[in-house]
Amino acid sequence: MLKVLKRSYYKTQIIFLFSLVAIGIVIVASRISYVFTKDLYLKQIKEQVNMVARLLGNQVDENYLRVLSLGPPVRSVQEKFISLIDKNEIKDLVEETFIFNDNYVVFVHSDSSKENMQVEQRLFINRNELSMLDIHESSTSLPFKGDDGIWYMWGFYNFNDHFYLAIRENTARLQKVEEFSLIFWYIGFGGVIATILLSWFIASRITRPIEKLVLFSLEIGKGKLNIEAPSGINGELKLLAEAMEVMKTGLSENQKEKEKMLAQIAHEIRNPLGSIEILSGLIKEDLLKKNIDYDYVDKILREVKELKETITSYLNLGRPAEPEPEWCSLQDIYEELSRVFERQCEIKNCKLDLNGNAEKVWFDKSHLKIILVNLVANSLEAINNSGRIKITSSVKNKNYSVSVEDNGNGIAEEIKLNIFNPFFTTKAGGTGLGLATCRKLCQENDAELFIEYSSESGTKFVLSKSISENE
Repeated sequence: MLKVLKRSYYKTQIIFLFSLVAIGIVIVASRISYVFTKDLYLKQIKEQVNMVARLLGNQVDENYLRVLSLGPPVRSVQEKFISLIDKNEIKDLVEETFIFNDNYVVFVHSDSSKENMQVEQRLFINRNELSMLDIHESSTSLPFKGDDGIWYMWGFYNFNDHFYLAIRENTARLQKVEEFSLIFWYIGFGGVIATILLSWFIASRITRPIEKLVLFSLEIGKGKLNIEAPSGINGELKLLAEAMEVMKTGLSENQKEKEKMLAQIAHEIRNPLGSIEILSGLIKEDLLKKNIDYDYVDKILREVKELKETITSYLNLGRPAEPEPEWCSLQDIYEELSRVFERQCEIKNCKLDLNGNAEKVWFDKSHLKIILVNLVANSLEAINNSGRIKITSSVKNKNYSVSVEDNGNGIAEEIKLNIFNPFFTTKAGGTGLGLATCRKLCQENDAELFIEYSSESGTKFVLSKSISENE
């Protein structure tokens, strides 16, 4: 169960939050509706009870009350009170009506079967209300439940300092209000269920695309790079799907490049190993004949050296050393380049011009030397005898640049697009890793390497790096 909840974390969160909000709204709405309905009904019934109490109270004259004050009422007094009630047609509105004094003794009652001159103990609970009631004013009590379980309400009218009128009205409709509150709870419960179902639907709509993307990423992780991106995804998740598709394409290209690299490595290593195997066999034969030719040993050493250089080139391309940038003196690097290429320049009778206004650059020194050595070596191969190679540095618009320019034969347009690709070469015996490694090292140092121009009159490579605030 816990595993399922973890897999459906966001769906569970959405359903839980939606349900929690719905339950809160239902509770508040049900309570407000109940209180509002109850208060409205009570207000209406109070107005009705007050109206009836004032209506009857205003029709009882003082002479009638003086007769009541003389003692127990005779039958005619009782009948007159009942006729007053009948005349106002309120018999169906109230349960009972009677007149009592300040000692709560009932003098006359609407029900002729009731005994008069009895103390009405039910009124004791309302004595505070009665004591504060002004003459010729009416008031009502709070609703109360009778012995029969039905809701009632008292209405009082003050005739004078001694006599009061009481009416008891049935407020059974209050019970309907209570039942109405239960209906609200039932509606609320139904609303919660509907909200849970709706939130589950919404959560599914939101998480289904995510689940598709998760499955898509798992398939990519398994190496299935020919799988299609899931369809039917919109909005922000579509951007994620597109980004994953780009990632898949990049992985596919990297996979192809890796396979190509492995094939190239196998090819580059197989040939030297074959030569070494043959030469070792010849040495073995010479040893048996006791006639050792040391030239074979020299050739093996050369093959091993070339093999090590090839492997190093592959390592530099696949996993270049982490850059350790520092302020590199370009003059020092130029002097090293002059020493490295002094012999080649003499052979080709070429000139290596070193100049520029940038004295130093923030770069990994070993990386910068590898880049410039490769570029100068390529230029030396491109130029004819008495050619020229020019290395120029400059600082402009918060940007360093170091360029290597020659007056060689240039690079053909169809070749120019591929020269930075690994293993692309036009040289016999070349590995095609020089320029690819240079660009890789530039990227490691947040720099760019590009061809500014190339034609029959020469080629110019430019290394460009922005000056950051920390520099």
